[in-house]
Amino acid sequence: MTATRTSETIGACKAEVDLDAKVWTIPAERMKVAKEHRILLCPQAIKLLRPLIENASNGSDYLSPETNPVLTSPAWPCFNFCGR
Repeated sequence: MTATRTSETIGACKAEVDLDAKVWTIPAERMKVAKEHRILLCPQAIKLLRPLIENASNGSDYLSPETNPVLTSPAWPCFNFCGR
């Protein structure tokens, strides 16, 4: 739906999404090329994101609060194996 990298999606924060403007802005520090990236959100993405943002009550900044961006990264098994 958004054609982003897994790490960008897993690390998405509520403050990055503007539901009214239908835009997700990923800050430069989270992008591989170190440049801010704006993604126009389709109606289906808005439908999925709205309850995550509006009904969040656990105090987490992440869109998926039960997700730890480090532990769910595709690279995690590599870090774990290397003992890092």
